[in-house]
Amino acid sequence: MHEEVQVSRMATVGELKQAVENVFTHSPEDDMHMNISWWHVWSHFCLCYKGQKLIHDKAYIQSFGIKDGDQLYFVRHLATNNRSSANRQKRNDLMRVTSLQF
Repeated sequence: MHEEVQVSRMATVGELKQAVENVFTHSPEDDMHMNISWWHVWSHFCLCYKGQKLIHDKAYIQSFGIKDGDQLYFVRHLATNNRSSANRQKRNDLMRVTSLQF
């Protein structure tokens, strides 16, 4: 799934997360209302850019080198002690957020 998220160049990670929530909650492709627990999403996953986890809401996305059209991924960010969970973590690219527009 690819979705386009628009934020300003000076946006923070927190503002980017809010924009992601808005896109996925109000997706025109979905005929039915989506009820996503964003608290659950953000407590288990974070956005990732070129291997850098975007976990600090007050950090500016510009400091990560994110620019227009870059792709971000949701990745699991909680460490687990379960070996099978670690194997699943390698396959954690759930969806991409594409085409950040400034």
